[in-house]
Amino acid sequence: MTADDITALLSQLSLPSTPPSTPTPAPIPSSLTVSLSPSKTTYVVFVGHRPGVYNSWSECLAQTKGAPHNSYKGYASFAAAERAYSAAKARGLVCTAEMRAANVRRVIRRQLLTLEDLPLCTHFLEDATSKAMASDMSRYYVVYAGIQPGVYLTFHECSFLTSGYKGSVHRSFDTREAATQSLERAFAERKVVKFVLQ
Repeated sequence: MTADDITALLSQLSLPSTPPSTPTPAPIPSSLTVSLSPSKTTYVVFVGHRPGVYNSWSECLAQTKGAPHNSYKGYASFAAAERAYSAAKARGLVCTAEMRAANVRRVIRRQLLTLEDLPLCTHFLEDATSKAMASDMSRYYVVYAGIQPGVYLTFHECSFLTSGYKGSVHRSFDTREAATQSLERAFAERKVVKFVLQ
């Protein structure tokens, strides 16, 4: 499933106006997981109408509903949310939905990566920014074709590098080892492509 397929599926979802008191299964493919946890008290909007840290689900929803390529995550504390937002902003992973849509429309050049690029592509597993954003992380995300191929700790990073870009490819894994091995196989098969914005 490509990022474009996932984006199309996500655009068909309607978000509840308040987080559910107990998680309810959504009618989406099992390969895509959406989680709204009532234990989250603070939300970070990374891509939306007005990115920032919000104290309620309704504030988060107001900043993401109708925003193309939006991205947000719930955190158990305001301090954790602030750390994640600051780290993401410092690395350029925060922008308005309008800015994001403009980047997606930019013409891209595709560059095939080689095994020499593997160290950079796995660097994000130990990156302080990724770790700050990955509160309660449970999955690993591999970007095979996108703005920066690699293995990531958060869906936001994966989405930011693939969502809306035609031909982008990513996948999630339960373990770090499985994710890393999959990326190594893709390098061996010459299927790792970096998109360069022009």
